[in-house]
Amino acid sequence: MDCLVQMQKRPKIIDMIEKFQLSAAYPVLFAILCLISGLGNKRVYLPIISLLVLFVIFSILFVRDVRVFIVPIFMIYYSLGTDTPSAFSASNGNVIAAFDKDGFVGICILAAVVVPLFLIRFIKEGAFTLAFKEKSVTLYGIIALNIAIMIGGAFSPYWSPKELFYALSLVAGLDVFYLVMYYIVRRSGASVISYACKVLVLTSLVIATQICFVVLRNYLNGTLIFRYNSNSRWILLRENLCLSWGISNIICASCAAGIPASLYLAKNERHPYLYCVSAIVMWLISILINTRSAMLVGGFMLCVGLITISFVGKNKWKNLAFLISFIIVGTISVLFLYDNLSNILGSEELFSKISKFLRFDSVNDRIKAFRIGIQDFQDHFVFGVGWTKGVNSSPSAPLNFYSKMYHCIVIQMGASAGIVGLVALGFHAKDILYLSFKRACIDRLLLLSVPLIILLMSLVDNFFFYLNIQIFYVTFLCLAEEHLKPNKKDYSSRL
Repeated sequence: MDCLVQMQKRPKIIDMIEKFQLSAAYPVLFAILCLISGLGNKRVYLPIISLLVLFVIFSILFVRDVRVFIVPIFMIYYSLGTDTPSAFSASNGNVIAAFDKDGFVGICILAAVVVPLFLIRFIKEGAFTLAFKEKSVTLYGIIALNIAIMIGGAFSPYWSPKELFYALSLVAGLDVFYLVMYYIVRRSGASVISYACKVLVLTSLVIATQICFVVLRNYLNGTLIFRYNSNSRWILLRENLCLSWGISNIICASCAAGIPASLYLAKNERHPYLYCVSAIVMWLISILINTRSAMLVGGFMLCVGLITISFVGKNKWKNLAFLISFIIVGTISVLFLYDNLSNILGSEELFSKISKFLRFDSVNDRIKAFRIGIQDFQDHFVFGVGWTKGVNSSPSAPLNFYSKMYHCIVIQMGASAGIVGLVALGFHAKDILYLSFKRACIDRLLLLSVPLIILLMSLVDNFFFYLNIQIFYVTFLCLAEEHLKPNKKDYSSRL
């Protein structure tokens, strides 16, 4: 494989394809194919994913610039289509239920072909040892989290061998993708920062477009809204707003992760208006399908970010003009909606609708999960209760592994891994704080806002533990470290 990558004399067609994969057109084409694939059944997603896998295999065999792998690592998960719309939600998060047998087998075969080749190339190039050799800033915090997760539940009466399976599934992204992305970033240099941000923005827009199609499809099918009676009482059927790879919460969290990346580009790249609009679109998706964590945290990050880039950076005047326009249009829109809706519904009924839209009545479910988690931590405070108990330990409970979690990363680490888990989480947070304040600058803070927005949303949900979101998380930790590269020796000497 090395000789194929390094060979000097090779057919011109190979050089042409390599040049294409390193151009701006490649991530755009990849994104379009993922968009189409993610909305189709096996007659659509199987041929498209096969083509995407061929792209990746070509990159593995012939492309020298490892930056090209960011595109499939970020995007290919969102090419998963479905043979049974809404099956993910109906089956309590069982991804396999979204595919028929032939479709699932086809995807497994494609994965069995490309994953070993991918790992072989990166193992041969030493990707899995570089972070250890350079003593990367966030490496030890990641290792601490992995150890805590793996030993969570030790000596607990709830522990069973399947704990190890669940623990491995939780650390997969934090392990493999952290080491791979660290290698890609270090090999590519500072120019990869802008590239990765653009790929994440494209990925988030693919997700946003996919869910918009689902909303439109459900509206046309009459499965978007349930009406109680002729008095116009209704409820948004959020359980139908899902794709084959995730329910509404996961979809919006994946979109929201792209907001800081968009703002970074708006500050530093040409066409800042395009990136500002992209960030707003990513946030509006959380309103469209009513996901509170992404709505609140994403909205906060959007506002702070827009204000920040309006006063710093080469595009500050353009961004300031956009911010003023956004405030004016937003204020007029809110006043117009309030005026019209209050005239139709009355102020009291309108606020009642807003309360139902924000689902304040379901807050008790979260509080109940938090209390159970705190009690589990108190009962097994050293190593926790492990990862299988959760909020309902009954074997007949119809909840999946993630649904049974405590929906707060702090409580989750404490309840599942005890004091060991909380110390590991604190150690990891220390590394992030170091990256934030060592030679602090707006650019690095915007990069770190991607993992920060994931952590903040994870205070009320499980996003930190999902593989697709972990990929974004560890990538932007590595990008922030690359931004701080000149001072890495300082930090190593202090450990």
